[in-house]
Amino acid sequence: MTIDYAALMAFGASEKLVSLVEKSNIFYWDWELSLLKWFYDIHNSFLDVFMPLVTKLGDAGIFWIILTVVLLIIPKTRHIGLASFIALLLDIILCNGIIKPIFIRCRPGWLMFFEGGPDWIRNMKMLVSFPNDFSFPSGHTAASFASAVAVFATLKGKYKWWGVGALVLATIIGISRLYVCVHWPTDVIAGLVVGVICGVAGWAIAKPLWKFIDKKITEFKEKKAAKNTQE
Repeated sequence: MTIDYAALMAFGASEKLVSLVEKSNIFYWDWELSLLKWFYDIHNSFLDVFMPLVTKLGDAGIFWIILTVVLLIIPKTRHIGLASFIALLLDIILCNGIIKPIFIRCRPGWLMFFEGGPDWIRNMKMLVSFPNDFSFPSGHTAASFASAVAVFATLKGKYKWWGVGALVLATIIGISRLYVCVHWPTDVIAGLVVGVICGVAGWAIAKPLWKFIDKKITEFKEKKAAKNTQE
């Protein structure tokens, strides 16, 4: 496809967006475009407000970062926060640092800037701003599942339901990326896989690490208590 610079100018695209569009690789399966068209066809006034709000929870992983910080602050949940922190760190390295720069995939909404792009995309009104990076994999989905899986894997007993809630929210965030047409379905699937891998890794690394940290904290407290007693 040939870039339609007139469409870019009419959209008011920034220099960064123009550069991304120019560098991007266009590749997708027909079923992906069909699924995105299905999401486009079910747009309504409620979902047009709800889905952008949900997708904003994943912007820069903000919701999951806040959740992780809160978990780290509360003494009883610090081991959970540590697992989530490690998972998110691994996700940033793998997703944004390695995979996206390799595939440099064109986002589906960017097809409005190409001659011969699907009419429904070229005439589509965007519900959110275009992210300033490439499409594959979905960073929102990857970060969401990285944190959610780490939390789910670390929680025990009746508290597992909080982990289930995190997984449900991660799933809705992933779906929202399709509804607002900023990711291909395979972006979201790949993001889910990356997120699960990072989440499990975060849980596996945090488990022995927290035991070591907790042991050192206990030893420090005992030494401090013994010193105070002697004084």
